[in-house]
Amino acid sequence: MDSIRANTQTDNRYAIIDVETTGGDPKKNGRLTEVAIYLLEKGEIVDEFTSLINPETHIPSYIAKLTGIDDAMVENAPKFYEVAKRIVEITQDAVFVGHNVGYDYSFIQHEFKNLGYSYRRMTFDTVKMSRKLLPGHKSYSLGNLCEDLNIKIENRHRAAGDARATVELFKLLLNHISQEDIPSNAEIAHLFGSNIARMLFETLPEETGVYFLHDADANVIYIGKSSNIAKRVLTHFANHKDKKSMEMCLRAADISYEITGSELLALLLEDIEIKRHQPKYNRVQRRKSSEFGIYAAYNENGYLALTIEKKSKNGILVSQFPSVQRAKKKLYELIEKFTLCQKICGLYNTSGACFHYQIGSCKGACRGDEDPDFYNERVQQAIEYLNDISRNFFVVEQGRNPDETAFIKVEKGKLVGYGFASTQFLSGGIHELHELTTPLLDSGNSIKIVNAYLAKSKTAKTIHF
Repeated sequence: MDSIRANTQTDNRYAIIDVETTGGDPKKNGRLTEVAIYLLEKGEIVDEFTSLINPETHIPSYIAKLTGIDDAMVENAPKFYEVAKRIVEITQDAVFVGHNVGYDYSFIQHEFKNLGYSYRRMTFDTVKMSRKLLPGHKSYSLGNLCEDLNIKIENRHRAAGDARATVELFKLLLNHISQEDIPSNAEIAHLFGSNIARMLFETLPEETGVYFLHDADANVIYIGKSSNIAKRVLTHFANHKDKKSMEMCLRAADISYEITGSELLALLLEDIEIKRHQPKYNRVQRRKSSEFGIYAAYNENGYLALTIEKKSKNGILVSQFPSVQRAKKKLYELIEKFTLCQKICGLYNTSGACFHYQIGSCKGACRGDEDPDFYNERVQQAIEYLNDISRNFFVVEQGRNPDETAFIKVEKGKLVGYGFASTQFLSGGIHELHELTTPLLDSGNSIKIVNAYLAKSKTAKTIHF
């Protein structure tokens, strides 16, 4: 929700902000390298602040190529704590405006969090409002949109240049905004209990990601995902379907979120975080899974065994099934189709050869007669036939802004990490995806989520390696 709250648009104070960073995620590896702020009152710039920031960490080479800001440039620049007071003052009582505002806001907010300060402002996203008020453009990235609108950008991918262009775009949008685009205080205030401040809701982004409801002791009591975090959180407080949901809203004292851009990444993070936190009000997700899986693991004789288990400490999950009967049916199918051994697959308990060997359908792996390499080659074919997860691959799709790609990394059938990369630097290969991968713990359900998503998605792409 674009969070302007005033009687008229021009009566508000607007802080148009752009930042440059060392990476895509402030919670993982991203720090500020530059910030630019232009303060508007009555449509005119009345104050401004621009500064390089010493991120106190290395600036990756691909970031330096994009922004022109390298380690040498920021060596003697002020650290964030040295400019924090100025940022608080220039944005005080102002709406925080940005092009894909969630990105800039999250970095500023996280830098203040590192200082032990809670920084909250109402936000306005020029990307979202441009799509609504200026339809028909092929791209809504700042560069392409400004080119279409004849807005000049000087020093692209530098904070001051991008922020100054956003000022002009924002002025144009102000001429089109109607009162319907500006929800009143009353429309939001009545939705919340006394524990939730209205300002807190006003800062929630209209972005895809995962959100967390916390109680007064900072415990996570609910986790959800949505393609529009602000709208989804609103429904919790507006629609009390039962006693439990009302109780949850009354207990909620804080809201945090992580923007992913990617719907798949949001699904994965939601699943992983629910299993990690076990929130009280995620009743369905907290139940232990009753599903059975086909796992792949090498036995003591070097044969790659496909076996049915609820959970395996050493095996790689190949596929999951709602019941052991369904899992057995599929495994028997694989045994028949790829001439696998019943005994090695755990479906024929004997000290000697399996039944299929006796009738000539097994090549003798159960007796050690068949070379493990030949047997394992057929097992790999069976795995690929089952759900094509044996290979290593990235899944890539739209990131948190038009110039960014989000990705998840699957290796040997398991989710190993995720990350964000500049779309501009992916055309030459995927080596940067490996370098930018942030480790992520597989929930045990992750591959099932990936496979289900790929089966229905029209935009996600896979890159095998």
